[in-house]
Order: sequence, then structure tokens, then C-alpha cells
Amino acid sequence: VSLRLECRRSGNIGDIPVINRDGRIVYLRDIAEWRYIESRPSSYFRMNGLNTIMLSIETSGNANLLKTVSAVKDRMEDLQAFFPKEITATLEYDSSEYISAELDKIYFRTSLCLLILLVFVYAVSRSWRYLFVIASTLIVDILISIMFYNIFNLPVHIYTLAGITVSLGIIIDTSIVMADHYAYYRNRSVFPALLGATATTMGALCLIILLPEEERANLEDFAKVIMINLSVALLTAYLFVPSLIDRFPVRKASAEGAFRKKKQIVGWNRSYAAYIGWGQRHRWALVLFFVAAFGIPLFLLPDEVAGNIPPEKQNIFQKAYNAVMSRGPYAEH
Repeated sequence: VSLRLECRRSGNIGDIPVINRDGRIVYLRDIAEWRYIESRPSSYFRMNGLNTIMLSIETSGNANLLKTVSAVKDRMEDLQAFFPKEITATLEYDSSEYISAELDKIYFRTSLCLLILLVFVYAVSRSWRYLFVIASTLIVDILISIMFYNIFNLPVHIYTLAGITVSLGIIIDTSIVMADHYAYYRNRSVFPALLGATATTMGALCLIILLPEEERANLEDFAKVIMINLSVALLTAYLFVPSLIDRFPVRKASAEGAFRKKKQIVGWNRSYAAYIGWGQRHRWALVLFFVAAFGIPLFLLPDEVAGNIPPEKQNIFQKAYNAVMSRGPYAEH
């Protein structure tokens, strides 16, 4: 007998109404008794000869996968303490392991990227004060960007974290250009150039909207994060960097240091001119180098040609091509 489940609130199956007889509602508890028994199995799933229940747990769309998995594991540990000896629980698949591994990679790459960029800034400037200006600007950029992530409800996942890592170099470039220009000229006339350079990068990211829907769904947050970071970098470069340099002036190079720097530039230009001259005389070497570096996509060649022509009617080039491509070491490797 199929009945409507109208006992959700009370949780008592006896509250299901059966019939209305002379104005009196007859409930299931008035005419029947019930008990719960195990239903007949429709199929069997066994591991090591024992009955096994596969429990699949999924998260909702707005749930944090890592926190949910951690909570489920903690709950299962609590429940296993009360399991009888003949019942055990085994984790078969954990989708958060891949996410955790990717996040660890992104954290490592982001830290390494920041370290390399800051070391490079100090190696070029040889000034702790200049390094402090760039590092402070970078911290301000990241904190303001996080505020805008919350304003625009951008989820933090692998693609957004990758976008943050990718944009770090561009953010530091913007700060360096403005810091050098303002420290020397004491004006912000370089800002239009920074704005134009940043706009071209944002324009390139807008091409993501032309991608297929599946790829666009993955890369849309990636592009939004980079655009927010670059916009914030422009804002801090225009307002924060000049103010910071006014508060912590960056020392200008001495006359001796400027002369040494010009001498290094002249030496570099001579070496570069010699390299250009050698490259013009030995173009074949450069072509060979790039071919060897990037490789030849031989795997894209067809396995055979003239397949609809009998072997006895194929010409010598077709026979040779098919012999090389379909047999021997080439086909195996």
C-alpha cells in the first residue's frame, strides 16, 4: 500500500492518516501495528567475502571541501570508537587529497616567487630602504585585493590562487617603475604609461570570454583575480608609493656610482652588439638551437599515407614513408 509520508514533523509513522470516516480521521496507529525489519537486499557487494556498504558523501555547492572532509573524518573517528569488532570503516577515495596537494604546490610556488622577486629587487638596488618600499607596497596591494575579493564574492580556489601568483610579478613591476620615476623626478608623469601597459594585459585577459563554456567557467575567476590585483597595483602606485618615498627617501646614486653604472651599461652594450653580429653571421646555429630546444612535433605525422592504394601501386616515397612510420624503432619510440 502506497501512502503519502505525512509524518515528517513528528517522526512517528502512526501519524499517517488512512481514511476519513463520518468526520473522524482514522490514523495508521488506530488500525495497525508495525515494526522495522531489514529489507531484502536487491544486490550484494562484498570485499574479502564480507558484506560492504559504500557510503558516498558529497558537499553542497557553497561548502568548503577541505573543512567538510576534515569534519567527516573527525566524525567517523568518533563513531568507530563505538563500532562492534566485526564492523570496520575504510576510506576508499578522498577527493580533497588532490586539492590539498595542488594548494601546497601553489603555496610553495607563491613563496618562492616572492622570495626571488624580492632578492632580485635588492640585488639590483643594493638598498634595504628601497626593498622596504617595494615589500610594503606589495603587502598593501595584497591586503586591498583581498578586501575586493570579499566585496565581489570571489571564491578562493586553485585557479584564483594561481591568478594571485601570476600577477605578483606585474604588481612588483608597477611599483618599481613608479618608485624609480618618483625618486628621480618627483612627479607621477609615468602613470599614463603604467596605465596603458596594464590595460593591454587586462585586454588580453578579456579574451577568456570567447572560450568554450567549460574552459571559461574555470578561467573566469582566474582572470577576475588578476584584473583586481592589477587595478589595485595602479592605485597604490599612484597614491601609496609616492607617499612612502616622501616618508622614507630613497638615496640617489653618487657621482662615482653613476659613472660605474654607465660604464657597465657600455660594456653590456658592446657584448650585446657582438652577440647580434655573430647571430647574423650564424643564423643556422640559432635556428638549429631553437628547433632542438622546442622539438619537432613528429608525433603529429600520420601513421601512413596512401592507405587506399595497394602497396604494389604506391610510389617509392609512399612506400618508404609507410615503412619508416609503421615499423621499426620509429613506430615503437
